[in-house]
Amino acid sequence: MLTVYTNPLFYRHDTGIGHPETASRIDAAVSGVERAGLASCVRSDAPEHPDTGRIIARVHAAGHERELEEACRAGQRLFHSVDNPISPGSFAAARAAV
Repeated sequence: MLTVYTNPLFYRHDTGIGHPETASRIDAAVSGVERAGLASCVRSDAPEHPDTGRIIARVHAAGHERELEEACRAGQRLFHSVDNPISPGSFAAARAAV
């Protein structure tokens, strides 16, 4: 069974001009799923997974989540590398994606 999860918070992850992660890319992906006749497989606004913090801690170094939250809150545009643009909405979008 295919399930495609999306969330309005994903649109707040603004990576800036020229980066491929854009709101239009989300829309195009969902549109493609719908054109394939699988609209019933798209789930929006899924509740946060109850183990989000534990899942993040299993795949990232200690403090990573806190660092990202602080970087987003401070308005930084990059996180740990030039290949990882962020925005004030990136932290919430990242947690919603878990």
